[in-house]
Amino acid sequence: MNKQIFLIILFITSAILGQTEKLSLNEAIETALKNNPQILTAEKEIFVIEGKILQAGRIPNAEFSIESNEIPTDLSFSKAGELDFNFSQQLEFFGKRRMRIQSAEYQKQIAKLNLERIKKIITAQVNIDYYQFLH
Repeated sequence: MNKQIFLIILFITSAILGQTEKLSLNEAIETALKNNPQILTAEKEIFVIEGKILQAGRIPNAEFSIESNEIPTDLSFSKAGELDFNFSQQLEFFGKRRMRIQSAEYQKQIAKLNLERIKKIITAQVNIDYYQFLH
């Protein structure tokens, strides 16, 4: 299937550029790396994880709620039997936020390594397909 993808990219690139000459290996690798959906997905994943790093460093949101018991039929809260206002804020143990940030940073490193792995696999596949196509 990768061979078919490479050949399709090769023919599309030749058609777009109007080339009748051969595509060099470096051009083929560059085209495959630029247009590969796996690489684009891995790059977007890194972007998402950067957002998670920012989110990990934030304090959890406070919560506010209002509860009313025995609401009259005319929905007048002044005639309600009991009205409760609640406010709560989650308190974290020391170091928990730092550990969340560190975990998110490790996830980013893993995503970057995965991106490099995908690029190397695609480059190797293009090399194999390119030389098989020539011979």
